[in-house]
Amino acid sequence: MSRETVRLTMAQALVRYLCNQFTEIGGQKVPLFAGVFGIFGHGNVTCLSEALEAVQDKLPTWRGQNEQSMALAAVGFAICYFSFVNIHGLAGIVARTLAFCLLYGTGVLFLKLTPDALPVWNTVKKRIGFRN
Repeated sequence: MSRETVRLTMAQALVRYLCNQFTEIGGQKVPLFAGVFGIFGHGNVTCLSEALEAVQDKLPTWRGQNEQSMALAAVGFAICYFSFVNIHGLAGIVARTLAFCLLYGTGVLFLKLTPDALPVWNTVKKRIGFRN
């Protein structure tokens, strides 16, 4: 049996490694990484983003605005995923989505992670008729 050599850049090898990591949750084999966050600088754009783009169906990439909001989203995702892991189907999707929106929205507003959040929140409150 002969093995064929596959030539990859370091970034391609890293992304391939991440895509091939799995764990078992509730008897099901699931990917260990649901996706990646990125704030792309000079080196990341030319190397890592090219490798991530090739596998965006297996390992989606989300562009963050700052490290704090990405950490908040990651923690919110983990809390929502593992809190509702036994709820399947549409009910699970709705429960996770509502919980994530509540956690992330509250965190963004409370921690003032972006100057855009407060005007958006004020517009939403005005449109639904919420009074202070």
